Amino acid sequence: LMGEALSESVEVVYIIPPLKKENADMYFLNHNKPFQIFSNRLLRTYKPDLLILLNDWSKQPQWIISLCRLKRIPVVCMQESVIDFGDTHRRMLHADEVMLQATQSVLDLNRKTVYLTGNPRYESLLNLPSSSKKYVLVNCNFTYGIFEDIRMKWMGEVIGAINKKGFDYLISQHPRDKADLSSYRQVISSSSSSVAEQLRGARCLITRFSSLIHEALVAGVPVIYYNPHGEQMKYQFRFNQSFLFIATNTEELSKALDAISIFDADESMQHYLINHCIQPSSPPSKNLLELIRLSLFKSQPFMFSDFWKCILYHPFVLRFVWYFKKS
Repeated sequence: LMGEALSESVEVVYIIPPLKKENADMYFLNHNKPFQIFSNRLLRTYKPDLLILLNDWSKQPQWIISLCRLKRIPVVCMQESVIDFGDTHRRMLHADEVMLQATQSVLDLNRKTVYLTGNPRYESLLNLPSSSKKYVLVNCNFTYGIFEDIRMKWMGEVIGAINKKGFDYLISQHPRDKADLSSYRQVISSSSSSVAEQLRGARCLITRFSSLIHEALVAGVPVIYYNPHGEQMKYQFRFNQSFLFIATNTEELSKALDAISIFDADESMQHYLINHCIQPSSPPSKNLLELIRLSLFKSQPFMFSDFWKCILYHPFVLRFVWYFKKS
């Protein structure tokens, strides 16, 4: 959505990192969008005025940022979902500039200057066509070794609680969640159907920490964060037991499902969305275009640390290190 909005006014080139592509290449291929793999030669060829990233804290983005600083190309990191700023990755502190989706992120991120633009990701979820609320949407996203050992227990408790209430359910499985869920009916990959379509028929969402929490709320779908495993996240969700519930055991989960049966969106939900997700003034894509038009983004100086990142985070070096670790 962001790329399409930008392409109406400026030339847009989609790039993906040379390693750990996170299925980005498959997305572009499936949507018939041309893309290129990032390289130093690519920078010399295109000489871009601006580079926009959605992740500035992994090793590959840091290598890209350092190369861009060497060539005085500004790099902006856009917040593309809810982010836990409390870990050790220093998320959104590496890029030259950052664009945040709402005021809660401004408070959470320890950075002197930010641009508050909203998130283009949410634009397609606003004002979804009405649909009968047929099922409870269950988000199975136990990936990268995080809490994978408790996945099946978590799923069993969630589906058990839903069945006791007599509700239908739809399980949305993250494409990198490799669990065998064949014992459950109604399982789809979260990449095989649009998020908007999944949420359109949902009476509520049950999930662990996920970007789907805010996507659901923007779509007007209440959320239950089911956390019996004591997941520690620094993001201040500000649970209210009205449209954003926290449940730590099956009894609390059952009570939350009862409350959602009589859910009705009110003004407090709109206030939450303004503080956490969207800005009411103008669409995020329009805000981004205006910032680009004004040429406000500037590159930071190339530092000694950037020199080392150009070397140590080069794809060749990373490949060698990963191969050595595996062997």
